[in-house]
Amino acid sequence: MVGWRQKARAAASASSSARSRSPVPSALPHQLGNWLSDWAWGKKSASDVVRDAYASSLDHQNDRLDKRIQRLANTRPNLQNAERVMESILPVKGMMEPHHVPESSVEWVLLPHETLAWLQTACPRMFSIHAGAKEGGVQDWWEGLRSSPSGKELWGLHPWLQRRTPQDLKFHVPLMMFDDAGPISNTSSSYVRVFYSLLGVGSDKQTRFLMATGLTGSHVEDKSWPPLMESFEKLAETKPEGVWGGILLFCGADLDYVCNKLGLPHFNAAEDMCSLCLANTTTMPHNNYHDEADWRGTEVDNTTFLARLRRPLHACVAHPWFNIFSYRHDLLHMCDHHGVSSHVCANILWAHLSGEREGHALPGGTKDDRLAFLNDDVQGFYTANHVQNRLPPFREEDIKDPHGQWPVLKGNNVKAANTRALVPYILALQTRAADMVPSDKNMHMLKVIEALNEVYEIIYTGPCFLGDDLISALEKNLKKLGRHYQWLSVNAFNAGMARWHTVGKFHYSLGHLAKQAELINPRWVQGYASESMVGSTSNIYGMSQSGPWKAGAQKVVMTKYRVGLKLMMEQ
Repeated sequence: MVGWRQKARAAASASSSARSRSPVPSALPHQLGNWLSDWAWGKKSASDVVRDAYASSLDHQNDRLDKRIQRLANTRPNLQNAERVMESILPVKGMMEPHHVPESSVEWVLLPHETLAWLQTACPRMFSIHAGAKEGGVQDWWEGLRSSPSGKELWGLHPWLQRRTPQDLKFHVPLMMFDDAGPISNTSSSYVRVFYSLLGVGSDKQTRFLMATGLTGSHVEDKSWPPLMESFEKLAETKPEGVWGGILLFCGADLDYVCNKLGLPHFNAAEDMCSLCLANTTTMPHNNYHDEADWRGTEVDNTTFLARLRRPLHACVAHPWFNIFSYRHDLLHMCDHHGVSSHVCANILWAHLSGEREGHALPGGTKDDRLAFLNDDVQGFYTANHVQNRLPPFREEDIKDPHGQWPVLKGNNVKAANTRALVPYILALQTRAADMVPSDKNMHMLKVIEALNEVYEIIYTGPCFLGDDLISALEKNLKKLGRHYQWLSVNAFNAGMARWHTVGKFHYSLGHLAKQAELINPRWVQGYASESMVGSTSNIYGMSQSGPWKAGAQKVVMTKYRVGLKLMMEQ
């Protein structure tokens, strides 16, 4: 008679046999997934993971250990093989594969249509969130885009919008790409090219999808743009029901990139310094912000805009998709980081810290006393108003470099977000100063910071498509800011002081931001998350430049990125 022990053994044997025949790989243990994620995002090297696995194996000597962890642990005596062992266990099967670009500085690219296809198929819930693919479609967004005069003009210029209606694009998400460089060491940087949906919600890693990366400064031609643009063309095609596509609308970058790489007129040129009008430094001064400024009324049309691009044309701008609406002015670079806000805040602070002050908005017998009061006052304002993005205590050189002439916020801890978050405090400070001493200078400074604060209020509280009333209010405040800033600049010049510097990016912000906002709120196309993704990818690149894979670092970065993306999306 068969006893219960024999039945149990038979059942266990059958279960084991069935498992051994199964082709489905076992799920990643949570611990291994965390190690792989840290390795993928540049937080750990392969050797670090092997050491962690070895330590774990010692802690679990009497327990069953996942074979992959055990294999990593066994590599401990030969750390030079760590990368190879890691590659053998990576969970990238079924994902989009890097596309090789021969004889190019960019050797490997991830094609956008393959990335979105994988995400939609493998992680539909994450796709709907991070690409903004609503269940009922996004027809309403396309209707909003086409509602303004600029939207109608864009619709007529863009080859993937022409002869199509918002209903036709119901299941196409609006796309934007971003390109910039980030440091990976003290001597080198890597460029990072990403794309994303304007409707996506999530962190930089969840919403910004890598297309290409590599070291800057290569003299080899970049031939990656044609396959990338072909991929965007495939995304723009009409899709079968239930399949999402996308329309590339915009590109983002700082002015250096679009001028030096894409060939727009350079913002520091004496002539033709603006891509959107005929402003210059001589006959039509770009730093004249009065209503009667000669450059007003010289805004160019699309034909003239394209004709002024540097020849030979960069592959990105040579494609029919590129037009006068494609490049979006980035608030991060134009206004926040070393932009309008950096100059306005620093000049007002310096006016009250230095011997030029009129009144005692910052009390103290010496500059050091006033600086100490300022730091206490700012921290108190932060606390009372629950400000999250905070500047550390100011040093004098953060406001005005002793080796430079012009006040401007700078320093390792001065970032775009905490510069923008300082504006309400500067408004409170200058209001106090104007109440104490309503001099011409104090009143003009008050008008400047009032206008700047109102510009931010409109942009950061307004909807994606602002409408006529908000556009009118935005234009009014930009003009107000420009007029009073110009008065302060001229007044300082006449007094022989280098104050209230007017740089080229001011013209783009104060002269053309309202027109750009007519198409879409600048907040929807700013580069904060994209810049964060540049930093994340640069971290990966920095950890991929040593060991046996250095020669193929671009492909290694692609592999690590895909691992990190899959683990994040499938968790």
